[in-house]
Amino acid sequence: MTISAEEDAAVRRVFEPGSEWTGPDAAVETLSGGAAHKNYLVRLAGRKQVVKIWNGYWEAMNVLPPADVILGNTLCASRIGVGATVTAVCRESSGIALEYLCGTRPSLAGDADALEHLVPALHTLHTSGERFAQDLDPFVHVRTLLAAARERDYVLPIGLPVVEEHLAEIEEVLDLRPAEFVPCHNDLWDANVIVDGSGYRLIDWDLAANTDPAYELGFLAAYNGFDRDRTRQLASRYHGADDPHHLARVRLFMIVAHWSNSALWMIAQGNAGPNDDVDYEGELVRSWNGVLAELLAPDHRANLALARRPATRTTDLLHRRHTTLGARSPLFYDTPLEVVSGSGVWVTDVDGQVYLDGYNNVPHVGHANPVVAAAVSEQMSRLNLHTRYLNDRVVDYAEALLATFDAPLDRVFLTNSGSESNDLALRIARQHTGRTGVLVSGWSYHGNTGRLAELTTGLATGEGLAPWVRTLHIPDATGVDDASGLLEESLSAVDTAIASLVEAGHGVAAVVFDPLFSTEGLVSPPSGYVEGLTARVHAAGGLVLADEVQSGFGRTGGRMWGHRMFDVRPDLVVLGKPMGNGHPLSALVTTARLQDGFGARNDYFNTFAGSPVSAAAGMAVLQVMAEEDLLDRAAQLGHYVAGRLHEIVAGDPRVAAVRGRGLYFGLEFVDPGDPTVPDAAATRWVVEDMRRRGVLISRIGPAGNVLKMRPPLVVTRGEIDVLLGRLASSLAALSDA
Repeated sequence: MTISAEEDAAVRRVFEPGSEWTGPDAAVETLSGGAAHKNYLVRLAGRKQVVKIWNGYWEAMNVLPPADVILGNTLCASRIGVGATVTAVCRESSGIALEYLCGTRPSLAGDADALEHLVPALHTLHTSGERFAQDLDPFVHVRTLLAAARERDYVLPIGLPVVEEHLAEIEEVLDLRPAEFVPCHNDLWDANVIVDGSGYRLIDWDLAANTDPAYELGFLAAYNGFDRDRTRQLASRYHGADDPHHLARVRLFMIVAHWSNSALWMIAQGNAGPNDDVDYEGELVRSWNGVLAELLAPDHRANLALARRPATRTTDLLHRRHTTLGARSPLFYDTPLEVVSGSGVWVTDVDGQVYLDGYNNVPHVGHANPVVAAAVSEQMSRLNLHTRYLNDRVVDYAEALLATFDAPLDRVFLTNSGSESNDLALRIARQHTGRTGVLVSGWSYHGNTGRLAELTTGLATGEGLAPWVRTLHIPDATGVDDASGLLEESLSAVDTAIASLVEAGHGVAAVVFDPLFSTEGLVSPPSGYVEGLTARVHAAGGLVLADEVQSGFGRTGGRMWGHRMFDVRPDLVVLGKPMGNGHPLSALVTTARLQDGFGARNDYFNTFAGSPVSAAAGMAVLQVMAEEDLLDRAAQLGHYVAGRLHEIVAGDPRVAAVRGRGLYFGLEFVDPGDPTVPDAAATRWVVEDMRRRGVLISRIGPAGNVLKMRPPLVVTRGEIDVLLGRLASSLAALSDA
C-alpha cells in the first residue's frame, strides 16, 4: 500500500542519519494493526524491518502511557530476549525500528501445544530481573478510566455500581503488593504472539508494566476465551503443579482483566481514532459479559476464599519478642515486618515478598555483599583475637582508613559502635580542654550511653538534658534568597550559648554535629554557619567533633566525608553504621596530639573492637567502594534524585521542600492550607504506603514530617527509578487517602 511523502519521511527519520535504511533503495509500505500506532514495513535488498510510530491518540485518552514509556518498554523487552530486537529509536518522532519476525501466529486457546511454548517465554520475562518504566495496579487504573468515562457522560453498562462493589471485595482478597510486581506484557492474545525458529516471541508492548504475574495469566485466559480446563492448564503449567490457591487467583484476575477491558472500551467508545474500524461497542459487550459470567460462576465464592494469602507467623513471633525483648523495644510499621534475607538493595520477608531497601545505610555496599561475607568468613575461620596481639590485617585497615582523611587527622581508635566512639570522643575532649560543656543541636542523637543520653535532644531519655549541655537551633536556609540576616542571628545564638556555658563554670569542651543535620530533618544551614560555629568553638578553647555516622563513607556524594561539604577542620571524627556493612565496627579518628595526650593518662582497651575479623569487614567495604566507584556513583545519582524529586513534587502544596545531599534525601510535608504547620500524618501515611508498594523508607525531623531515604550506596539508576516511581504513585494516592 502506498503512503504519503510525509509518512515516508517520518519512517526514515527513525533510522540513524545516513543509514542505508534511509536511502532511496529502501521501500516503505504500511502494515495492518496497531490502534495506538502505525506500523510500516521497510524492505531493503531482501531484508525487512518493522517501524512503529505512536500517534498519541490513546495516550490523550489516558488509556496508554506516554510514547517514550512504551519505547522504553519495547527496548527492555528486546534486552530480555522475548521481544523483537530493536535496531533504531527516534524519541523525537515517537518511532522505533525492530527486526521483522518471520513466523506464524498461534491460536492460544486452540493449539494443543501453545501453552507449552508460551509459558517458558512468560517465565523468561517475569524472572528477568528487569523493570519496565511503570507499575500497574489494575484496580487503580480502572478507577481512573471509569472516572474519565463518567466525567465525559459516556453511556455506562447497567449494573456497574453493583459490579464495582464486587470488584472492591476482589481487590481486598487479592491484596496486590508492588514488591511482588514483575515485568508483564499485559496484552497477550493471538495477534501479539509470533512463533519463529527461536520459539514464541511477543510483540506490541503498549500496555507493558510491572504487575502481579497472576494478572498476566488472568488477562491471557480472559481475553483469549479460555474455558475452565484451559485456565487450569495455564495455571498448572506456569506454577509447575496444580495449586488451588494460584488457580483461584488467576480466576479472580480474569474478572479484573475483563473489567479492565470493559473500562478501556468505555473510555474509547464513540471516538473515531486513527483506526476507526475498531468495534468499540462489540468489544465492550464481550468484556462486560466476561465480568458477569465470572461473577455469577457457581465457584466464585470458593475462589474468593482460596485466593486469600495464607496467614503468616507474625503475630506469634511478635508475642515471643514482647515476652523476651520487651514490648517497648521499637519496631517499624503498623504491622511489623519480618525480614529473612537480603541481596544488594533488596530484602525478602518471611512470606517471600521482596522490598527495595530505601532506608538502611548499614549495608553500605549491599545486603549480603559477597566480598564482605567472604572476607569475614575467611578471617573468622583463621583467627579472631583482640588487639593486644600484633596482627597485620588490623594495621593494614587502619592505614587504609586514615589515608582517606586530611592532615592532621592521622590516628584512629577502633570501637564497636558509634555510641562508643562518641562517648570516647567526649572523654578525650573533656580531658584535653579541662572543661565539660558541650554544644549540640536542639534535635539530635549521637548515641545511647549514659553520658550521651544526657545530651540527646532528638529522642526521649529518662536522664534529661544535663546542665553542661547547651542546645543550638540549626538554621534552615532552604528557599531563602538572602540568608545573611539568618546567618548573623544564628551565629549570635552560638555566642550566647558559649557565654552561658562559661558563666556556669562549664566552659566549652566540644561541639558535636552531624554534617548532614539528618535527625534535624536534613536542614540546610546558610553558607558560613558551620564554619562560624566551629571557629567560635575553637576560639573558646573547645574541640570540634564531626559525627559522620550518617554522612560518612561517601553518603553525601563525591566526597568520602560529610564534613568536607564545609571549610572546617574537625579535631575528632566519629564513624559507624556503614563501616563494616553490618558487622559491628566503628571508629574515632583524631590527631596524634590528642591520642597521645589521652593515652598518657588512660589505659584504654576494648576487647572486641578492631579485631582481625572487624578489620576484614572494614577493608572489604573500602575495596568494594573503590572497585565500584561508589563515591562518584553517589554524586551522579544524588544529582539525578534531586532533579527527579523536584519534578515529582512540582506544584504539590503538601511538599515544602526537597531535602538532602547525595544518596540521603527526603521530602518535607506541610499542611497545604498553612505551610507553616508540619504534616506528620501525611508523612507517616506515605511511609506505610511505600511499604505496601514494596519500598522501605522512614521519617525524621522534630515533627516527624520529613521522609527519610538513604538506600545502600550500590543502588543502581534503575533501582532509584523504582523507588521514585513508587514514591510518585504514593503521593498521587495520598490525595485520595
